[in-house]
Amino acid sequence: MLFAALVDADSICTERFCAPDDIKAKLRSWPIYDEPDSLRAKLDKMLDDLTREAPDTEVNRQRAKILTWCRQAAKENPGFLTLNVPTGGGKTLAAMSFALRHVVAHQAKGMRRVIVAVPYTSIIEQNSGVYASALGSWNVVEHHSNLDDFNEDDEADESTIRRRLSCENWDAPVIVTTNVQLFESLFAHKRRRTRKLHNIAGSVIILDEAQCVPVGFMDLIVPMLRDLVDHYGCTVVISTATQPAWQQRRGKPAFGIPEEKIRAIIPPGAGLSRVEAFDRVQVEWPDSTEPLSHEDLAQQLATEPCVMAIAHRKKDAQWLARRLKELLPAERVFHLSTNMCPAHRRKVLKEIRSALEDYRQSGIPCRIVSTQLVEAGVDLDLPVIYRAMAGLDSIVQAAGRCNREGKLGRKGRVVVFHSETPPPDCHLKRCAEITANILSEQDGQIDIGDPAAFEVFFRKLYFASNTDSKHLARHESDLNFETLGREFRLIDETQQVPVVVLYDEEAKSRLRTVRGIALRPDSEDIAARVALRALQPYTVAVWPKGLAVLAKALEPLFPGSTTLTLDPFLFPAAYDETFGLVTDDEPTIPPDRLVC
Repeated sequence: MLFAALVDADSICTERFCAPDDIKAKLRSWPIYDEPDSLRAKLDKMLDDLTREAPDTEVNRQRAKILTWCRQAAKENPGFLTLNVPTGGGKTLAAMSFALRHVVAHQAKGMRRVIVAVPYTSIIEQNSGVYASALGSWNVVEHHSNLDDFNEDDEADESTIRRRLSCENWDAPVIVTTNVQLFESLFAHKRRRTRKLHNIAGSVIILDEAQCVPVGFMDLIVPMLRDLVDHYGCTVVISTATQPAWQQRRGKPAFGIPEEKIRAIIPPGAGLSRVEAFDRVQVEWPDSTEPLSHEDLAQQLATEPCVMAIAHRKKDAQWLARRLKELLPAERVFHLSTNMCPAHRRKVLKEIRSALEDYRQSGIPCRIVSTQLVEAGVDLDLPVIYRAMAGLDSIVQAAGRCNREGKLGRKGRVVVFHSETPPPDCHLKRCAEITANILSEQDGQIDIGDPAAFEVFFRKLYFASNTDSKHLARHESDLNFETLGREFRLIDETQQVPVVVLYDEEAKSRLRTVRGIALRPDSEDIAARVALRALQPYTVAVWPKGLAVLAKALEPLFPGSTTLTLDPFLFPAAYDETFGLVTDDEPTIPPDRLVC
């Protein structure tokens, strides 16, 4: 914290000294943000207007209750709090209402800002848009690698410069960022990443979808959060419908938080998951451990007029999509996977939402096959979901895409099946096995509305997992902070190579800009940053096996760059309009969903 304060002060003074009349120095020296109480008032007005104008339905009455509980809890002392709200409960805005009121209530103790950390880019873009519309875009800094601030002509734009500078030291009142940015910064050893740390002190940190915090880093992350709460005036909100078991009890998790230090924002007896408005799905668990063949699965999907199947592997999803197209040549079949660049996926998701509306209005069939990338932050609403056996948290996330708005007039169906292929990595396989074991212990049924079910699942998971998978805790205890900062990476990208797909004219335009900057003699660092940020919506992470398949179609982004490019117009066989990159890749995690 001391080092961060020194670095930030040094940077501010250097900017002022080097360019006393420049707009950058002015913006850094005198940032213009609204006061927390003003932001609280803006959000309150928006939420009160929404509540007043919303139809008098059971869902809206429950959302109003959740908001009231969040507002009341804001008076609590700083510490650890849980926000356990089912999908569709208005958690995004209710959590922010709690956070801003909590900051105002504890300003005298040094509370200053709200930091929202999420696992997926799609959630960031969705949440920050909601916050910006309520609070004013100048008060909200969105910090992740999808930022498009690569055009130097933007330097004259005051709001753009303020956003860039705020990304370096997080001095805005509301920061929306990724788990990668937050946690890797807390263990960083380099100036640029540590500059923001002193501004994390006195913050409300909302961990959205907290169950996605990587298990292999828990021995470091949870004690660091405890340190922020115990010594730096922070409040941590563990926000998710599937609460991870971070309470410290006998045995694992050794990293946990003392049970008496965790308080619930929603009263324990509220039973929200039992309320009819949120009890929207019926899970159909498999009645045996026999795998369902891909062919039988395809035949079942063909009988459902509107359905989404979520497969373990990209190969499985591709096979199912192809087979459905063969079985139903005249009907619409969509496919989603991380072999598609993000811009491509956004386009397909727009088409899917339009197709789902056609089904609701006219009954026109629509079928989707996807990998697990749809399970958080993707706003889809289907009557039937098929999900390959997985971790209990993943199954609940999949269920969140089923009857999402509760408009079916009946419960949606979530059909869990054993796939004929195993999950693509040992962690996902372990999660699926634990769910199957619990299912066996409980006579073939798990109640996903019972919080105790998730307590059992996560405790079994932590017991069976290495919660310090890279053996980094020893570096902290030995004060080897440089080594720790270098090796603390939530995503292991050492074997992956980014491939930029020139998917449309915008991608080609950005590539020309990047290459133009790269040709300048003094621009090595700039070009590298520019490439990662400006071209991220067109980038797919590829493993060595996939690179070998694509080798003849690839060329370097610019001389000496490890980033490669692929032009699907020149090599149409290398990038399919339905499936994306044509490779035999099977990454262990969907890395481009967890961005830095």
